[in-house]
Amino acid sequence: MSAETEASKYRATLWRKALERRGWKNLRKGFPMNFVIEYHVLYRGYLYSGRCKPLGLNSSDVMTAGSTLFLLRRTDMIQEGVWRRARDQGAETGRTARRFEL
Repeated sequence: MSAETEASKYRATLWRKALERRGWKNLRKGFPMNFVIEYHVLYRGYLYSGRCKPLGLNSSDVMTAGSTLFLLRRTDMIQEGVWRRARDQGAETGRTARRFEL
């Protein structure tokens, strides 16, 4: 692994830990399926942020790279990710993606 890749991985870990100190949970440790959650996921140079109820997602999307369920379930494929239970369970769901350089 190159020094640049190691540095990027380290910065991603610091990013995740900073969010965990503010109450977010590590995505790799699981999340509730029947509540609306908010999430941030680093995947292939992008930060995906959104809100969803995982139980309502199409289970076949787990194998579709970049789909919401893929980002939440395929933690072996993402760089880092965090989630928290949404304060407003009736809030609008959806997601955004933006370039995120570490």
